[in-house]
Amino acid sequence: MEDLLEICRSHLRLNRVTVADLNELVQISNQTYFETFFEAFNDPDAYYAYANEAFSADRLEKELTEVNTAFYFARVNGVTAGYIKINYPDARAVLQDNPAAELERIYVLSGYHHHHIGKTLLTYAIYRAKSKGFPRLWLAVWEHNHKAIRFYERNGFTQFATHNYQVAGDPQTDLLMHIMLNTPR
Repeated sequence: MEDLLEICRSHLRLNRVTVADLNELVQISNQTYFETFFEAFNDPDAYYAYANEAFSADRLEKELTEVNTAFYFARVNGVTAGYIKINYPDARAVLQDNPAAELERIYVLSGYHHHHIGKTLLTYAIYRAKSKGFPRLWLAVWEHNHKAIRFYERNGFTQFATHNYQVAGDPQTDLLMHIMLNTPR
């Protein structure tokens, strides 16, 4: 945590996202999702239909006002470079009966990859979950996002299950990964 605080004191700030930040959240959500997943869709129209619904202002405003959800921006010298979304029980779609926090989204703009922003956001999500007394933090990652899977594994996450779902009519599988928070890393 001390390394995280040192980074925050220098050029990177983590800020809680509020409804006043809605337009910025819509913009960065769409941009980071496009950079990460556009080429994975077989049909560009299906991609845009999905993204326009998933990252619409109405949907994100509803998520922002959910009491068991928190968004945080990572800002580098005042410019938003990425964000996370953390869900606490009752806000999760999967594993609702499990006493754990969920890191539902962690996205960093491609121009800021290799600047340790993802690591800082992940460290902060772990810190938030641990500070709220959760025994673990879990996330779902698309089975073909090998770069993200390696990132999570390097940071102590292990796979514990899979989750099947549909996106734009295509069957998909996520790996469910977690990190235990009450054991030394």
